[in-house]
Amino acid sequence: MLFGVCPEFTAIHRFSLVSWNHIRLNLLHHNKITMKKIFTGSSAIGVIVVLFGVLLLVRNVFNLDIPIFTILLSTALIIGGVLMIRGSFLQRGEGARVQFEDRHFSYRPEERNYSVQFGEGTLNLKGQRPDANIALSVECSFGKMRIIADREVPLMITGKSSFGELRGPDLKTASFGDYTYMSPDYNPSQPGFTINANVSFGELEVLYV
Repeated sequence: MLFGVCPEFTAIHRFSLVSWNHIRLNLLHHNKITMKKIFTGSSAIGVIVVLFGVLLLVRNVFNLDIPIFTILLSTALIIGGVLMIRGSFLQRGEGARVQFEDRHFSYRPEERNYSVQFGEGTLNLKGQRPDANIALSVECSFGKMRIIADREVPLMITGKSSFGELRGPDLKTASFGDYTYMSPDYNPSQPGFTINANVSFGELEVLYV
């Protein structure tokens, strides 16, 4: 049987077309809404995990010798290249976002979201005294993020790490899974900081200085 009409090849070809159309539509949809979250490290991991599962299924069902590692590595490189190309067309260091550079964030009460991709960022909360419980969202993908907290200010951290490292003031780390930290004086109804952190292929550290 010719390779072009092989049922196994047809199944893989159809999956590739469906996956590409799905990704393309998602990119277009997010592009209309905002340029901040077109394609993040978290979604990249999702694509790789789904592809890994499909390749395993195809190999076991059709008894094919598929180079899974090579395909996954190639996919990761392609996704990384897409993120790099995307970053080159965006203004670097705009707002609370960092791509391909190092930056020190200056905390502002109206700014609640911080993102680091292919770079390094530092957020200094030392000396900040919020008059309410402030929720901050932090995302680090393919980079390094450092948050300097104040011991005198109540703090809670809820986070998730995927193929990365999330470390809190208690020196505990999460490489794959959930992480939670709560200072003894934390009360959600009292002034303080609540940080929601997500790390994928990167490193995020929250520490007291």
